[in-house]
Amino acid sequence: MGRRKKTSPTLLKAQKRLAGLRSIGIKLDLGNGITTASFEKEVTDLSQAILKYNELLGAVDDAANSIEQAEQNLSISSENVLMSVKIKYGKDSSQYEVVGGTRLRDRRRRRPSSTETRPAASATLESAIA
Repeated sequence: MGRRKKTSPTLLKAQKRLAGLRSIGIKLDLGNGITTASFEKEVTDLSQAILKYNELLGAVDDAANSIEQAEQNLSISSENVLMSVKIKYGKDSSQYEVVGGTRLRDRRRRRPSSTETRPAASATLESAIA
């Protein structure tokens, strides 16, 4: 799943203001170093930074997909190794255990659940008191 691309409400607002400044005058100077050109440069810089960030996210997504695919391939290979050792040496062999399998004799067997129920603790206390 891809990562969310960055958007900036601040950039959108600044682009609208820049359009307004341009309609007032291309070479508008508001003093204190605030000009149409300087404001446009800031807007462009942020826009480029967001564009680069989103491109990097795409590269990260590609790398993550590549890693995920490699993990799936390795998982299949690992399972194939275990199965091959099982076929060659047997499911109860020490070699099977060495590569990560559980030997037949080491498996715990589930006991069937008992149909009898134990008396409730309160019932035993009542009989002890009486």
